[in-house]
Amino acid sequence: NHEYQQLEQRQLLAGNVTATLQDGSLVITGDNAANQILLSGTPNGQLQVTGLTGTTINSGTSAFAVNVAVRNVTFQMGNGDDAVEIENLVARGFLTGDLGEGNDSLKVRDINVQILNVDGRAGNDVMQFHNTFSSGFITLQGQEGDDTISVTAMATNRGLIATLSDG
Repeated sequence: NHEYQQLEQRQLLAGNVTATLQDGSLVITGDNAANQILLSGTPNGQLQVTGLTGTTINSGTSAFAVNVAVRNVTFQMGNGDDAVEIENLVARGFLTGDLGEGNDSLKVRDINVQILNVDGRAGNDVMQFHNTFSSGFITLQGQEGDDTISVTAMATNRGLIATLSDG
């Protein structure tokens, strides 16, 4: 006679993203889990990194807020199926991002930066840009996988390079 016990229900947790301010630059680093974040500017000039759908920021549930002018923003998300949203961002320097390997999504709305550089890495990535301005160069890269880059209302003073690899 066998007796069975019901196991506790388990939930797959999202990962953790580290956000720090280093020499006037906002640096965002994800782990290898499926992270979802929102990077947003506020009307008073503050930047905020918020974890979405269970993603923690600096191992906590609170958003990471920056109350000083930020020159550069860098994000490196790691190798999960990540979702990054960036809105209302003004930076005097560059916005550079690495989505890592995985089926990632990036939505960028209403930004003004000097240089924009995004690398999708391997995976089926979707990158959307709306109302995006750069006083310098814009470089968008999709690598291995079936990638989609969608652009509406984008302007640059120096040039746009968009590269998609075989997928």
